[in-house]
Amino acid sequence: MKKILMLVLITILLTGSVFASEGIKSNIIDGATGQQTEPYRYNSKEVEAIKLKRDKANLEAEMIVNTKSYDDGIYKTLNVPVFEQENGHFCGPATTKQVAHYMTGSSHSQQYIADTVGTTSSGTTMAYILYYLNGKKGLNYTYDQGIANDYTTWLNAIYSGINNSKPAIIIVKDSSGSVLPYSTSGHFINSSGVDSKYSSNKIRITDPWTPGLGNKWYYASDIHMLNYNETYEWRRALIW
Repeated sequence: MKKILMLVLITILLTGSVFASEGIKSNIIDGATGQQTEPYRYNSKEVEAIKLKRDKANLEAEMIVNTKSYDDGIYKTLNVPVFEQENGHFCGPATTKQVAHYMTGSSHSQQYIADTVGTTSSGTTMAYILYYLNGKKGLNYTYDQGIANDYTTWLNAIYSGINNSKPAIIIVKDSSGSVLPYSTSGHFINSSGVDSKYSSNKIRITDPWTPGLGNKWYYASDIHMLNYNETYEWRRALIW
């Protein structure tokens, strides 16, 4: 398994991932258990790459998010396909499949993706999803841990992604079921639309889990809250 992950990592580097070579194996650990036990420690080049990407998204999204400046706002949806997750712990593979299929027109089975990213009954380590999207599909996504610590930066990343037809993968925690139509201690969903034209900053979510299966609009602040609810900073993250 370790050899396979290292081969995938080399592919990621060739496709322009934000991750550099050193640190992946030692810093994202226990991927096969679905439990990332410590944050990924970015090197200086990676920190700068994420900063530049966030800055670009902030500049791009400033006008389309700020409806006071642009009364028309933005309304855009992406035709992300819905793949119902095949069991209770396959939200990671199902969401990854939804995004990959939209971006490239094809995707592997949920089981194949689960095997690739080390999904178990405990779930999926978020950083390993990047291996599939970048290594198998060459999509140049970024694993941005801690981005939910700042609502504006987080929202701009979501808006920028949809504006550029690139849905984000979000991990959410809703223990009480206060926002989602079910309760969850950890679940993957993806963005597939934004609306600042007809409402006050809403995000359309494509959900692979049966009680919320399909596309549904939520207030951006509510989805952000569920992303920020994650106990550990590295899970307050987006893949975008």
